[in-house]
Amino acid sequence: MIKTLSDYDQRYPDVPLNRWQANVVEAVTRIADRDHQSNNWLRDDRPAWENPNEVINVLMDESQFDLFLTDCAYNFSDEQHRAAKDLSGKLNRFINDTPQSLDPGNLLNDPR
Repeated sequence: MIKTLSDYDQRYPDVPLNRWQANVVEAVTRIADRDHQSNNWLRDDRPAWENPNEVINVLMDESQFDLFLTDCAYNFSDEQHRAAKDLSGKLNRFINDTPQSLDPGNLLNDPR
């Protein structure tokens, strides 16, 4: 586990921490923003990245959310870390319990 920024810089010299943090925050924001989802996921002319599959993929795979939570834990308060771990657990359970391809309309109506 990384404990300081210098530890981070030595382990990930090609990925600035501020870029990784920004990517994670942007992905979490999109997952949490129901208005954005309903305004963009259901549009006929929506860009390819405006769908639930892509939003989850960006956070969990491209941003390596679980690795981020492990390696960058020193950046979080206890409350933030608990909330992030809770989000990760819920997303991982959701991924395991749902089809590979998510229908935007069905997902917006899913209480989970």
